[in-house]
Amino acid sequence: MSRVRNLSEVLQYICVVAFVFVLSACSEGIDEILDTDILPEEELPDPPVTPTPPAQPDAELEEIKNLFVGAYGCQDNTALSLVNYDSDASLSSSSCDGNVVVEGTNPSQLYAMSQGVHAYLDLVADPLKQNEAVVFANAGAVLYIDLDANSAERLTSFSGTVCRVIPSIRYEAEVDSVTGDETWNELHDSFVYVEVVDSADSARACQNNQDFRRYFKVALNYDVNAIDEETCIGELDGKSSAANCKTRLLPNVSQARALSYPIRAYVDDATNPGSKVQVYGYIGAGLGSGARELVLWNSAGDQVWTAPQDRNLESFSNVLGVEGAYSQLFAVEELEDNFYVAQLGRDIFVFEGSELFELSDSNDVFKDRSYQLEEDSGNVTKMQIAFDNDDFLIFDQGKFFYSDYKASYSAPVLSKNYSYDFLLARSLRNIEDPYMFSQFDLNDCSYNADPVACADANDVGGFAWQVTNDCTLALNCSFPNDLNDYCVTDAERTPTTPQSELCTPSNYEDLNELDEVANDLSFAAFLPYYQDYMRSFEFKMYDDSLLLNLRLTERDALVVYYYKQPLTAPATVRERLLLGRRLVQSISRPVVQDSGIYFSTNVQGATVSNVCYKGLMEVMCNVQEPLEGAVDECTRFDLDAGTCREGRFLFESRALFCSDTEILSGDCKDSNQINQTTLQIESASQDAKWVPSLSIDATNGVQSTMHVLISDDQPRSTARPNDSYSKDEGILGNPQLYSVASQRTLSSAQGQLLSSVESVAARLVLRENEGAYAVNAEEFVSSTRQRQQDEIYVNQANDQNQKVIGRTIAH
Repeated sequence: MSRVRNLSEVLQYICVVAFVFVLSACSEGIDEILDTDILPEEELPDPPVTPTPPAQPDAELEEIKNLFVGAYGCQDNTALSLVNYDSDASLSSSSCDGNVVVEGTNPSQLYAMSQGVHAYLDLVADPLKQNEAVVFANAGAVLYIDLDANSAERLTSFSGTVCRVIPSIRYEAEVDSVTGDETWNELHDSFVYVEVVDSADSARACQNNQDFRRYFKVALNYDVNAIDEETCIGELDGKSSAANCKTRLLPNVSQARALSYPIRAYVDDATNPGSKVQVYGYIGAGLGSGARELVLWNSAGDQVWTAPQDRNLESFSNVLGVEGAYSQLFAVEELEDNFYVAQLGRDIFVFEGSELFELSDSNDVFKDRSYQLEEDSGNVTKMQIAFDNDDFLIFDQGKFFYSDYKASYSAPVLSKNYSYDFLLARSLRNIEDPYMFSQFDLNDCSYNADPVACADANDVGGFAWQVTNDCTLALNCSFPNDLNDYCVTDAERTPTTPQSELCTPSNYEDLNELDEVANDLSFAAFLPYYQDYMRSFEFKMYDDSLLLNLRLTERDALVVYYYKQPLTAPATVRERLLLGRRLVQSISRPVVQDSGIYFSTNVQGATVSNVCYKGLMEVMCNVQEPLEGAVDECTRFDLDAGTCREGRFLFESRALFCSDTEILSGDCKDSNQINQTTLQIESASQDAKWVPSLSIDATNGVQSTMHVLISDDQPRSTARPNDSYSKDEGILGNPQLYSVASQRTLSSAQGQLLSSVESVAARLVLRENEGAYAVNAEEFVSSTRQRQQDEIYVNQANDQNQKVIGRTIAH
């Protein structure tokens, strides 16, 4: 059996996109240091450390069979462990008995992590996309596991708390010996950046955006007791090929460098005039040599521009939707053909990578924004976008804006052709489904402040119901218009205008006047129900349109929105309602695949009476009592006030597929779940959930496939405890895992999971038939907003489908 060494990647995506940073909001003393006393990078002092760990040989580990991350013993959800699971041995899990850890032997605990901080590293190109290393933190210590050698060592320790381990991405070119064409393998460097926070409150150091953060480059071949301080041969490119090469360099780096993002670009080929070659580098923003900077480095680490750009970003009370706790935001996402979108605070810029590399002077970088997010009570959220090979859309507080971002693009004449083999994490982070349904999140419109408007919004498919509309005051929609005069433009300047009053991209407020309106994104549509009558909202690209997953006050709806249709077109032309007209159901995040759409739904069914709830807690029903009830009872007064509820619904779980043809013909609709039941893969006497999958083998590489979990629609049997069953909100008990031959055709069974599944959180990753996926197992843990999330091991060859380890997560 092959050794699968990185199964937890299904949950622990190596997310290097969340590049956010702190530039202010520190204590007065620290502010003085940040503004005046930051030394150049090469002059920064050595990092303060706890007593230096003595030289020690690598610790040889037991053979790593299957590596998972989860709670071991009495750990809570912030203190996780790396555990080793042997699928050939009997399961012997750990447990917690009154704060006393009962140690399990399978999975066995390799290491504890005080904050769950870790990163998998894919260092070497291989067809199976195996990870070769794990770097993790325990308090201030940074440890490294070599998955090839089954060994581990402590690299270094810091006096503060290590809050993040940040991988760095590189590209390694494979050259075709005949054509000279190149395949660029996206890999991790053999070093990581670590973020260290010194805080008086060590328990919450990583959550406090007031604390100063330091960044260090930690090489995987670092050794504080190395004989020679010089860098190893090829150290800039990662771990040296020299045998046993070690370095004792542990440099401080700027925040901009540690949180930088890789950028590819086509530039002039010096050896072939008129043609282009591809290069890459890194764009970062943060604190540099005493200034707030925007910097571009090339792949060798040299700055591309003559000098960094001074960049003063807007500060916020909360930065949402990103990893870490910061007061400012810088994020970059890749589009297509070396185009990117950057977010600097509320300002959005769509650009081609070559635009940055062709400049020597940084003064005009990110001068003309594409869009500015609206103000949100002092907060900022990471941009919500969708794109394909030519269209770009952004969603902001109920409005969609759109552009053809490649309208003026001409494909360059290249000296050679380029193809790409990207990190597996790209595929994973785009397909996971964090949404967790609960009927307790639904709200009866009769208790809404405007019950008539609420009912209209939830009248899915009704005569007047439509999702998109124009932006008008009648719909409480308007566009912000900042008329403040922040600076003097070139057109306004006079011979006596002071230099300090001229507009510059260094000041975020000046962008209002530097903005070339003709280049801005165009308004596409307004969603009138969004602000008041949606619990949440998701969207994704689908064949020159958007799939809108609307989670309304009382129910969900799935709609195709044709964003290229003008607002003057009838709503029936702009929109196509798929689900939500006739059935009350929750709808998972759709997966666009196999010339159609896969999605799981929970359909509301029978009512269970004579049970009452306040919040998430079941309480005594006393519905004849006219007075307000205590915390543990539900009275008529409470029911009328909407502070408790009597009764709950049971739900059926369905795994549906709609082909492109069925969507265009109008056959992807609720009635085909009710009458002909032609959309689901399971029979009428079963419940099911899709398990999106990635299958990887040496011959075919990475392929998107589909599996499904199926349970019989029957109560749990105490006489036959291993029989499958369904319960509550579409929870599958002891389901069978099947592979799917095509669309709605079952293939072979892959074993039974003796556990419960409420939703599938992360897709199944299979390497030569062996892998893992993650499920949310129970709705609530101890009547709190916590859910139990389990990681599941699968071996298709042996029909194994085994729950290995779990943890609680916030809902």
